[in-house]
Amino acid sequence: MTRSQSSPWSIHLSISLISAVLYPSFCQNYCDPALCPNGRHVACRSSGRFVSGCNGQFVQVDPYIQQILQLHNERRNLIAGGGVSGFPSAVHMGTMSWDTTLAQLAAYNALQCRMAHDECRNTNTYRYAGQNLSILFSRTVEVGEFLRQRIAAWFDENRDATAGDMENYQMRGGPAIGHFTTMVNERNNKVGCAIARFTDANNVQATLLACNYAVTNVLNNPVYRAGSAATECSTGRNPNYPNLCSSNEVYNYNQWSG
Repeated sequence: MTRSQSSPWSIHLSISLISAVLYPSFCQNYCDPALCPNGRHVACRSSGRFVSGCNGQFVQVDPYIQQILQLHNERRNLIAGGGVSGFPSAVHMGTMSWDTTLAQLAAYNALQCRMAHDECRNTNTYRYAGQNLSILFSRTVEVGEFLRQRIAAWFDENRDATAGDMENYQMRGGPAIGHFTTMVNERNNKVGCAIARFTDANNVQATLLACNYAVTNVLNNPVYRAGSAATECSTGRNPNYPNLCSSNEVYNYNQWSG
């Protein structure tokens, strides 16, 4: 959205985004090169506004947080229990909960008004943060249905994945599976998303979903470890998702093999 066309909600969000980057409670410096060894951080020197020529506004995400979490956790629980043909059960699959910082950084991605992964969205806590994106070329789609369709489509990439991919993640040719593997990474117990509607400089109308996760797909590491469901959960099982560890389970986001 151009400056003169900004809605009160987009202005409020922009101010909130800028404040989150410049004055975070834990003094996070998103321009620290150590945070992003291989690219520029999405929030580094960002104006916190939609790009020039884009007429955009954010959907207030709060009413949809529980739906986003449910859509993820139901599918994580399904695969962790061995309920997806061709995939083993998981010994230590986390329950996803919401992370405001990940959601704020997802909003920075959406300010681009195009579906394109940013180079880096890491934080001090999440040094290997992951990202899933989806776009629909309509500004009027009902948000709840949009979320159901798009998150389901990410998970449905399992049709092109194998148990071997879960055991040892590798780059490979062929159909995309990265949205699915990010969704079911055992360490991904944190997610934060942003939803934006926009009309770009070419008059293309769209709704964009950007979700950031605690971890991404890390080469030469398992997506999840196979075995009897939830048997390595030190804090017990989630009573609502019995194949997942409880919400109190602690995961190491930043140490990987290889």
